[in-house]
Amino acid sequence: MEVRLAVRILHDSKQLSLKKYALLCEQMVAIEKNLKDWKKYHQNNL
Repeated sequence: MEVRLAVRILHDSKQLSLKKYALLCEQMVAIEKNLKDWKKYHQNNL
């Protein structure tokens, strides 16, 4: 959540373009999905 907030602040303060903001958001969603899948996998295999 802290990373999302930092990225949002960068975008709102015009330090990050809309294109880069959108790309970072997509990447964060992909990473979040991978982490959830990893956690689920390890919970089932312990």
